[in-house]
Order: sequence, then C-alpha cells, then structure tokens
Amino acid sequence: MSDSTGSGLQGGLRAMGLGRRADAGGGTQARVVHVEGAWHIQGLLLVAGWRLSPHIAVRLVAGGTDLQAEVHTLDRGDVAASRSLPSGNGLGFGMVCLAAQARGVELAWKDAVSGNSGVIALELQVDPPLERINFPALGDAGAACLKFLPPNSPVWQMLLARASASTDVCGFARGSVDYCATSEPAGCTLLNGWFFGEPDALVWVEDARGTAVALHGARRYFRSDVQQELAADYAGAWSDTGFLVADTTTRLHGEVYLKAMFGSRIHILSKTRVKVMPDSALEIVRAALEPVSRQSEIRHCAETIAPLVSTLISRDRAQWARSTEHVIEFGPRAASPRVSLVVPLFGRTDFVELQLMAFARDPWLREHAEILYVVDDPRLEADFPRQASEHHLLHGVDFCVISGGRNRGFSGANNLGAAHARAPLLLFMNSDVFPKAPGWLEPLVQTLDTHADIGAVAPRLVYPDGSIQHAGMVFRWRPDLHVWTNDHPGMGFAVGLDPYRELTRVPAVTGACLAMRRADFDRIGGWHTGYLIGDFEDSDLCFTLREAGLHIAYEPGVELIHLERQSFQSIASGDLRLRVTLVNAVIHEHRWRAQLDASAGLQQDSQP
Repeated sequence: MSDSTGSGLQGGLRAMGLGRRADAGGGTQARVVHVEGAWHIQGLLLVAGWRLSPHIAVRLVAGGTDLQAEVHTLDRGDVAASRSLPSGNGLGFGMVCLAAQARGVELAWKDAVSGNSGVIALELQVDPPLERINFPALGDAGAACLKFLPPNSPVWQMLLARASASTDVCGFARGSVDYCATSEPAGCTLLNGWFFGEPDALVWVEDARGTAVALHGARRYFRSDVQQELAADYAGAWSDTGFLVADTTTRLHGEVYLKAMFGSRIHILSKTRVKVMPDSALEIVRAALEPVSRQSEIRHCAETIAPLVSTLISRDRAQWARSTEHVIEFGPRAASPRVSLVVPLFGRTDFVELQLMAFARDPWLREHAEILYVVDDPRLEADFPRQASEHHLLHGVDFCVISGGRNRGFSGANNLGAAHARAPLLLFMNSDVFPKAPGWLEPLVQTLDTHADIGAVAPRLVYPDGSIQHAGMVFRWRPDLHVWTNDHPGMGFAVGLDPYRELTRVPAVTGACLAMRRADFDRIGGWHTGYLIGDFEDSDLCFTLREAGLHIAYEPGVELIHLERQSFQSIASGDLRLRVTLVNAVIHEHRWRAQLDASAGLQQDSQP
C-alpha cells in the first residue's frame, strides 16, 4: 500500500476515533486488531485474526519476552468490505510458534505509519478438538504447523489432509530421494537425496500408507553433482542441497514420494522404491556418506548416522549367542599358563606361519604361554584348520584355533578369545605383529606383576624399515575433520628419536600388542564392541581402565615389527576407510568427550 493510501487510511481511522494509542485495557485496540481465535495444542500456539492496515505489525509476547512466532498474512476481502477499505490484501494474519505454557500470552501490535501500539491478552483454548480450530483463518500458518509437529501425529495427518495436491510443475522446489532403505527388524529408515527451494517450503518423504519422515530436521550438506547440474538455473544460491536422515523410529514401505508444500499446495518432486536395509553397518556408512564430497562435512553427516550404525551393530551383537563356537587344539594345552596370547584372524592367514616361526624360537613363551588364534571370518573356517595342522607339524608350536561362526569385529574376536583363555594374564596381538627376537613377552608380564597400578602395557612397534609405528598414543583434535583422533607421536621417525627410554605412563596404547590382567579385563567388561570394523577400540579400552583407576604404560625396551592394518585394507580402503574412521570417531567421542578434553589439556580458547 502506498504512503498516500496509508495516510488516507490513518485519516479514516482518526475519524473513527481509532487514531490514538490504545490503553492496556484494550478498549479501542480490538477495533484495530481483532483476534478471531487463539489455541494451544501439542505445544504449539496458534493465533488467527485481522487488522485494519497491513502496516500494523503483530507479535506474541509472554512475560515481557517476545516469542519466536511465524506470522503469515492472507487476504481478508470480508474485512475490507465491512470496513469500506480499498483492499483486503494482507489484512488477515495467522501466527504459529512453539510455546510450552498457555498462560500470560499477549498479542502486541504497532502501526508503522501512525506509531500507535497496544496489547491484547489472549484467551487460549487449550487442547481443543481439532474441528474447533479455525484453520481457514490461520491461512498458511496452519500448514506451517507441520514444521513443528511430529510426523504422522493426528494433527500432522489432519493438516496434510486439508492441503490440496497440485499436478502443476513445481516452481518453488526441486529434489530427489537417491537412497531409501528400511529395516523392519531394527525399525529404522535411512534417506539420502537432495532438495532446494523456498526457505519456507515444507519438505517430507511419504509412502503410500501415509507414513512420513520430515526433512526440516535433516542434515544438509554440499552436493557437488547437484551443483554442477543445476548451477546455471540457480546460480549457486542453494549450496547445501544434500539431505541425510537416519530415522531410528520410522519404517517406510513400497514406493515413497518426496513432497513439498509452500502455502497450502502440495507438489510431488520425485518418487522411488524403498530398499531392504542391509544388515551390514559398513554398507550403511557407504550409502549414507558416499555423496558427501567435502571432507569437513563428513563428520557432521557421520554424527547423523551414528545412532543408526550403533543400532545395527547392537542388533548384530545380539545374534552372537546363537552362533556355534568351535575349538580345535593342535597339541596339548598348557595346564597352568602364565599368559594367554589372543590373535584374531580376518581376511588372511598367511602371517600365522611367520608368527609361529618366531614363537618356536622363544623358550620362555613356549613354556609359559598358550596361543589362541580366533578365526573371525567365516570364509576362513573351512581351510584354516588344514593350514594350522601343517603349521603345527612343521614348527612344533602348540596352539588352539577358535571360531565363532560369524564376524564379530576386532573387539568381539578378542572377547571370544579371552573367554577361552586360561591364564591370569592376557596379551592381545594382531596377526601382522612379529617379534624381532625371543624374550619379548617376559618383560611385559613382569611389568604387570610388579606394578599393581598399571592396567595395560604395550611395547614399541616399528615398521619393517625400523621406523617407529607405535610409541604410545595421545589424542588430537583435527579441525579439518572436526573430530578427536588417536595420534601416534613419532610415527615414521627413527627409533633414536623416541624420547622414552624406560617404562612410561601414557594416555593410551595400541591394541595391536597389549598386555593386561585377566581380573582387570573381567572387571571392566572386556573390549567394547560398539565400533565398526577396527578403530578406537584400543583407546576405548584404555579409557575404561583409566576410569577404573589404573594407568596405561608404554615399554620401549620391548620392540616388535608391525605391518599395520592389513586386515582393515581387505574391508575398506580410500574414501570409505576415512568415512568408517569418522563414524567410529563420533561414537568414541560420545563415550569419552570429557576424558578427551582433559587428556588433551587444551586451553579454553582452543577448545573445539
């Protein structure tokens, strides 16, 4: 409305006796701003009404504080006709906001032209029947309620039913669901796709049964493929076009539709068919994070799917008790060993012979230790016993082979081996770790025998070229990835640069070769099995021991060779490996954030 029209309207209002500031009692303001209804339902505050000029701004106040209300305008030709106004455009208003309480709420108004203002105390109808809410008077504010309501709730469904579908080409939004998978047993759904459109547009995914997953809380991220395809049309205005949703409570079925609503018109942007979610948490990580091209955004997307990954991991763990375990002894087991060596096997078994050759040359180990190989890969179970028999005959070292009938991961395999161990001390060892010389195990055992406050001790590990691989672990914040990582100080340096010359207490040590007491292992519940593949289990174990009041130690006087991550590479490599690591980092951080902060010793101003 132009200034001249506004002035004419104000003159008319003054002639009607409405051009002065209304008092708190609101005797005149009801004729300037009229409230037709106010409702409080499911934590939402809804207000519908009209004013005599679109220049009159309205807002909601409670206890002197403005509420964050959305205000939607609508045409009120009836008001214009009854008041002899030139136009009803913008005279109607509908308001919606979250409000925990339903008392003491007021509508405040101010005329931007005249400066007049006032307040109206609202008489709210609390939890009224849906049919008593005047949704037509709310206009688009009624549809805006959908952004605040739980999808699939009765009010959500009722509001959707009131909206009208459109077969026209959508001019305010575009998008697609690229991946949709549901797990019936786990009761969860993963959605990945892209969308961009008007900021106030409501977007959701809905199946033929009417079950919906809203996208207004989705993780948004940059999609380089969408940007390249549509940059000419949208000039880069919508950079975070990707969306990712991991809903652990909703299941979709059959065909699903990506729908958008702007105002009260619903458009279908795309459709796809729901897939059966794979049982493999690794495949979920691949499907969810593969489209994420910016490294800095992977962590935030990993945060989104971490609960879903944990749900699938827990579901898999629940199946372990139903698996049949087999134990094959190659030679007699020691009646009273001092230490049990637990060595998980996954993907490959060719390193076993190299280990047995080294063990065969170690008299103390052969006299005081039992060796337990845990086959953690069903693909190896058929052939490895034959290989093991040949190794036993050739090298004369007694050992056991344990299989659990399924893959349990690094922690699960270690726990399975420990369940069959007989010694009061445990040494967990990767199959790609090799002693450089006999006599390496006894010093680790003596450390645990003579230091009651040490819960775990690990040796120095070196690469085949002699450079340091492990000399204790610390924790480092990676601002480029937005995660805490396990850091190996001195990795790749010459052994002479290792600052430690004797037994040293450190924040954590690697699980590639780690010794601890069986009593402490049982007290803390063993290795935590909530991680994917093989990352952060060792630091998790160290944090758990530290929480129990024990220290972690590094013994540089013992040195072994470690090839590092040979089995991991058979599962995931490159970008997928990074994504798996970041998912595990998120899980690790959720469990140990306070300890990570304290261990890192960062100043307050450098906290992430």
